[in-house]
Amino acid sequence: MNKKKPNNEPRWEGMTLEELRYRRALEAVKVEVGKERMLSVMGNTKEKVQKNGLRGLLFSNKIVGSLKFVDYLIIGFQVSKIMTRMWRKFK
Repeated sequence: MNKKKPNNEPRWEGMTLEELRYRRALEAVKVEVGKERMLSVMGNTKEKVQKNGLRGLLFSNKIVGSLKFVDYLIIGFQVSKIMTRMWRKFK
């Protein structure tokens, strides 16, 4: 019933010290690249907010430059109308 595996099967010996060091270095590089990307995105976001306020996060620079205060009121009205419809539907 219980069959034992023969001892002549190749066993995994593991990684060598060089392979471990290589993989550790590779992972460290990946972490550093990820940090740089994140800092770049955060810097761009901060720059957009400083130039255009919070609306700079929602819209591209071309749109932000062309929108007037009345446009924001109309957009807000439309969004609130949609939200109230959804609220009534799920209520």
